[in-house]
Amino acid sequence: MIRYLINKALGKESSSEIESTKIASKIQKNVGNFTEFLLEKKELAKKEYNSIKEKSKNLVETNYKLGISHLEKGNLSDASFRFFIMTKFWPKFYEAHYQLAYISMLQNKPLKAQKILDNLIAQNAELDPKFYELLEKIKDNTNSSQS
Repeated sequence: MIRYLINKALGKESSSEIESTKIASKIQKNVGNFTEFLLEKKELAKKEYNSIKEKSKNLVETNYKLGISHLEKGNLSDASFRFFIMTKFWPKFYEAHYQLAYISMLQNKPLKAQKILDNLIAQNAELDPKFYELLEKIKDNTNSSQS
C-alpha cells in the first residue's frame, strides 16, 4: 500500500492502471467508430426513405399501368393480382375493381365478376356507366349459359 502511494505521488502507474488505461482507450475508440457507423447508416436510411417516398407518389398509377400491361399481354393471373392489391390499398380507385371484374369474366368466373361489381355498386351507385354495362353483360352471359 505504501509503495502504491509513493508511486502515485511520483506519477508512476501500476500495471493494472496501465491496462485499465489501454482498455478505456480501446473502448473510447470503438465508441467513436460505432458512432461514425451509425451516422453513415442514418444518412443511408434517409436517402432510402426519400427514394421510396418519391417512388410511392405515383404508386397508384404505376400499379394500374402494370396491371393493364399484364392484361394486354394475356397474363391474366398477374393482372388480376395487381388489380386485387389495388382494390385493397386504394378501394376508391374504382377502375381497379372494374378491371378485376373484367378479368374474372375472361377467366370464365362470371359470378365472381358479378360479386365484385355488385359490391362496388352497393358502396357507390354513381359510377361510370361502363360498370353497369359490364354487369349487364355478365348477367346476360350467366342467364344464357344457364338456359
